[in-house]
Amino acid sequence: MNIHQFNEKSSTEIQDLLIRCVNIPHWAQHIACHRPYENKQKLLTTAKILALDWTWDDILTALHAHPKIGEKDKNSNHNYSSNEQADISQNASDLDLLKQANQNYEEKFGFIFLIKAKGLTTDQVLVQIKQRLNNTIDVEKKCVHEQLILITLLRLEQEIL
Repeated sequence: MNIHQFNEKSSTEIQDLLIRCVNIPHWAQHIACHRPYENKQKLLTTAKILALDWTWDDILTALHAHPKIGEKDKNSNHNYSSNEQADISQNASDLDLLKQANQNYEEKFGFIFLIKAKGLTTDQVLVQIKQRLNNTIDVEKKCVHEQLILITLLRLEQEIL
């Protein structure tokens, strides 16, 4: 859809679209309430500014709706994750490596590993998990917040032509 269609759709339709980008309802509501947007860039800028204020509870809510890296998205109404993870190998040994890395990460931090995977290979993701396993919990929460913003903006940008 284009920005004019985005501005004209009902608030419910827009919030549903935004929730598919990231499961943070109050963020979606605020973006819907700030319409109309002059252009796509104004929308993306507003979305990013509002995303900077996400709390850790907001982020955890969003993480619960995210598939793990290397896994299929169980949410059948969109295929963002499948497209974003297109360069992730689906062979069994690579998936086992990702599964183990995900498990190590979750054991350390208590939440799933999140990365903007668009254009990344399995090896690049595994390197990132290894590096981020060295982070403190506070540093890692900041990384997750940054990655979630990047993923969200990518998805929103794909929705608005």
